[in-house]
Amino acid sequence: MGVNNTAARFHPDYWLCIDNPMSHGLPGLFWQSDTTKFVPASCDHLVPHGSVIPYHHRRGWDWARYFTSPHIVWGASVMFIAVRLLYEMGARRIFLLGCDLHMDPKNAYAAQRTCTEAHARMNNHSYKLIQARFKQIRPMLEAHGLRIFNCNPASRLTAFARMPYTEAVAHAEAERDALLEPYPTDRSPCTPSGGTERRHHDLDPAAP
Repeated sequence: MGVNNTAARFHPDYWLCIDNPMSHGLPGLFWQSDTTKFVPASCDHLVPHGSVIPYHHRRGWDWARYFTSPHIVWGASVMFIAVRLLYEMGARRIFLLGCDLHMDPKNAYAAQRTCTEAHARMNNHSYKLIQARFKQIRPMLEAHGLRIFNCNPASRLTAFARMPYTEAVAHAEAERDALLEPYPTDRSPCTPSGGTERRHHDLDPAAP
């Protein structure tokens, strides 16, 4: 899943924004693509093409209802919405890439946009809040079976365990292969041979 103007750099299967979807300077071809686009319900009429799913969110930080609120808790960052949506879509392992939690005015966004010094200071201040909130809800995320790994070695987000990007890709490929491997005749067709057990063991350091 890509967020905001990251879609100017790569073509994600899913894309998410928290504000006006037309404010990110994305090319016209993106809006005609088959990327599933999650946009705030108040903005879905602004998107000129299909493949749009509106969502409802709420301001504030009612973190105790992060998984239960019918309106997604915003939490001051689009990442909190992305994590909740991915969880609802069935993801239980999320690999973060590009979440550096630091803004440089000369290279402020994924699409090589600049910003003012004041804008960068404001965002860098808000990143401290985002860091604290992710640390606050990490136990709840893991209690729901959700594990998050940070694949950016230069990231200042320390709330989650780090994992090299190449290792994350290897895990994803192993999970895909485990799901697609043939079923032995003496096992239930609902339980891939070694699949679920192996995936959980590989990605959970606490697993036996």
